[in-house]
Amino acid sequence: MNNTTEHTETTAPDQVLDQAQEPDLVLGHTSADGTTVVGSRKGDGVLAALRGTGVQWRATRDGVLYIPRSRDKAPYRYRIEQAATALRELGFTVSVEIDGTPRDAAQVRADKHEQAERRAEALDGKAARLSAASSAARATVDRISERFAGGQPILVDHYSAPKAFRDRDRMHAKTRQAIDLDQQATTTAWRADAARTTAASLGNPITLARRMATVQTDLRGIDRELAGNVRRHLDGHGNEYMRTVTKPAEGAWRTQLLERQQHLQAELEHSRELYAEHVREGRAWGGTVADIKPGDLVKTHNDWGVVVKVNPTTIVVDTVHMAGLKRPHFEIQDHRPRPAGDDANATAGNTTT
Repeated sequence: MNNTTEHTETTAPDQVLDQAQEPDLVLGHTSADGTTVVGSRKGDGVLAALRGTGVQWRATRDGVLYIPRSRDKAPYRYRIEQAATALRELGFTVSVEIDGTPRDAAQVRADKHEQAERRAEALDGKAARLSAASSAARATVDRISERFAGGQPILVDHYSAPKAFRDRDRMHAKTRQAIDLDQQATTTAWRADAARTTAASLGNPITLARRMATVQTDLRGIDRELAGNVRRHLDGHGNEYMRTVTKPAEGAWRTQLLERQQHLQAELEHSRELYAEHVREGRAWGGTVADIKPGDLVKTHNDWGVVVKVNPTTIVVDTVHMAGLKRPHFEIQDHRPRPAGDDANATAGNTTT
């Protein structure tokens, strides 16, 4: 498919713009930036109007509005047209600029890794600040409580009673604050660990193989929509009781499908290159499922097991820990054919790694 690039400028039907006049807002999409709106000002109602379309738009510190998780994806043209219509109804002139060309897949992966590491670092800093604030609140509680250290009760009729009651209330408030801050610090530390896990998983061959399988499934679905298809619905006896006919995609929907197909194909090609590198360096299995037979040994999740059954997309294995485990093909890490003369019913407990 050829790269799809559109640059259009549209105004409200009842307005005619001078060609030299700049639009109030620029609504666009690129792979590098995602779907954005540039030109909005705080309090102009643009963000509320965009969120009124059912999409959770957000704003950067620089005032650029954007759709989360729209970077390095094909433009969602229906959402973009919805946003343009909502903005024009507010009286703004809007320029719509869409570039559906995907970025280099290697650069996309590198940017995701860098973003995950930056997120983990930022969350580590936030967790440290929250923990320090919690410790400070506890220190304040300890300092205030010194007046009650000897078990001195509050003398209700004494002149010191009002201050004692205030100190007691401050201790309760600071204790609650310390607990809340400590819980926030713990949650933030978990989020930092999750970001580090995300960064590490980008180079994991099993994660890569799983993503490749998902992309291939999506591409087959796009091919069916582009070509059209007929689906036969059968009952329990194999008799057809309904037929669903899907016509080939047309117009804007076809354009969007072609753009998404282009993005997915670029990702798949790069993923195959990375997986081939894992295979060459011995970090991933490079065989084919056709070579696996019942009784063979396979390694999944760093655990060896005996193959019981080979299905089109999964295998069933018996391991020393559990029998009848079903694993998808992309989780196979290694394979050893059953030696000639061995009993096909050998158990995984006799397997060595």
